[in-house]
Amino acid sequence: MANAFPDRLMPSRPGGRAEATVFEALKRGLPDDWYLYASLPLLERDRAAESECDFVLLHRLSGLYVIECKGFGVERRGDGYWYRRDPDGSEKKLRESPFEQAQRGVKQLVEVLRRRWREDSGGADLPFVHGHAVALPWVRGQRNGLPLNVEPELLLDADGLDQPLHFVQQLAAFWRRTHRAAPRPLDEVAFTRFRKHVLLPRTHLSPTMSGLFAADGRQLQQQTDEQIRVLSGLLSQQHQVVTGPAGTGKTLLGLEAARRFAESGLRTLLVCFNRGLGEALEARVQAWDDTAAGRTTAGNFHKVCEDALPSLGRKLEVPAGPPDAVRAYFEHTLPLALFDAVAAGHVLPWQAIVVDEAQDFHPDWWSILENVTTPNARWLVLADKEQDIFGRGNEFHADWPRFQLTFNLRSSQALGRFVSAASGMTLDHLANAPEGLPPQVERQAPGKPTVERLERLVADLLGREGFYPAQIVILSPHTRARSSLAGRTDVAGHPLVDHTHGDRDALLHTTIGKFKGLEADVVILIDFDPEDKLCRPAMRYVAASRARHMLYVFSKTGVF
Repeated sequence: MANAFPDRLMPSRPGGRAEATVFEALKRGLPDDWYLYASLPLLERDRAAESECDFVLLHRLSGLYVIECKGFGVERRGDGYWYRRDPDGSEKKLRESPFEQAQRGVKQLVEVLRRRWREDSGGADLPFVHGHAVALPWVRGQRNGLPLNVEPELLLDADGLDQPLHFVQQLAAFWRRTHRAAPRPLDEVAFTRFRKHVLLPRTHLSPTMSGLFAADGRQLQQQTDEQIRVLSGLLSQQHQVVTGPAGTGKTLLGLEAARRFAESGLRTLLVCFNRGLGEALEARVQAWDDTAAGRTTAGNFHKVCEDALPSLGRKLEVPAGPPDAVRAYFEHTLPLALFDAVAAGHVLPWQAIVVDEAQDFHPDWWSILENVTTPNARWLVLADKEQDIFGRGNEFHADWPRFQLTFNLRSSQALGRFVSAASGMTLDHLANAPEGLPPQVERQAPGKPTVERLERLVADLLGREGFYPAQIVILSPHTRARSSLAGRTDVAGHPLVDHTHGDRDALLHTTIGKFKGLEADVVILIDFDPEDKLCRPAMRYVAASRARHMLYVFSKTGVF
């Protein structure tokens, strides 16, 4: 028996009795490697009109065929027109013959399927012989006098319904002769994918998490844009320090300040601590117009220092010794290279500077930054003391004017309440901020069950909920080698990367510290352990506040 979709037809629908007769004969008379689709709707792109294929027959090796069904017979008269007889005895002149209608149907269907299969398979052509036929289930023994463009193999009449397998074999043989070369058949896996993803894909039009969050994101973006407009007056200050919790718009304000400084003609340095954030800032600057981008140097502090080395005839030389030696190199030796390059005239001093993540800067770096800027340079310093994970205790220029941001513009109110309760840090929201969904915390089982649960979660987010891999980040207190994902190269079929990437199918898996200053629509935190020093309140605050819309926590104790 053929695989039929749907599994039965209702004879009571218009034209249903004839179609039901053909449907049952094909369904019961063909083996299970044939697939029968009834009443397949199709949108004609050239005239934006909907049509329907009465039947589509599909076989992995034999091909794809559209069958048009006419119940009470058709007639072509001497005037050259085709007529259809309706059940009440009336006649109707047809715009085209049933064979022309079937031919048009298969052409339109093949056009759609070819386009979608190329998109799904990465450019492959449609791998089926294809053609059309007409079913006249209550006609018998009338194959003489067929039009010149019709062969007996294209007519499924009452005799053919008695032997449906013989009919489709003859039909396939006829259309195979019309193809110059038979397409290379799909293997079973690809054929299944074609059936389920291209010809008759499952369609879920219920609200998805990603769709709901997109609306929330637009609302939050409007609030952020309004805040930047309100705060633009701060940028008129010669020196300004802006503080505030995570998600209050500090980085966006810094970008706006750097752009305005550069557009006013100032050589501008936009610098932060974290490498990932530095790369994100650099990418944003590169999208500006050439004039502003050309006047702006953007990146994390150590990259700016490293870029100065060639002008001194040096290269990056990280010591292979103990951690203290490595730390001394990055805290003192490398930063001094930037000072030396400016002092020697190899690098021009900057006329404006924006420092993001200022709480993470080593105290010695401030004097270096002052010496690589002009005496009258414009300064904007952005900081969040609650994210001082290195214990720097910076109080840079206490005499400079300060402004405190208070409202979180990154995440929903539900996330804000969760972060506040879990970390002891307060995240306030505007009254009209989206409510969002509460985070989910579950106990992390040791070993394989955690990875399996993570696989299901990611597959669900990417499938049913409609997210893209780039919208999701998996965070851990530790590097991958010391995490639950040790030895893994993928999750739910998507490769894992540990750094900013251009692969749209990859999932970012990194540490909490490396993702500081960045954000994602969905954050999945694994390996959380309240007893781990890398999960202390400040790190907990950093991790949870990275999420824009949804946070999942896998905790070894079941609590966050």
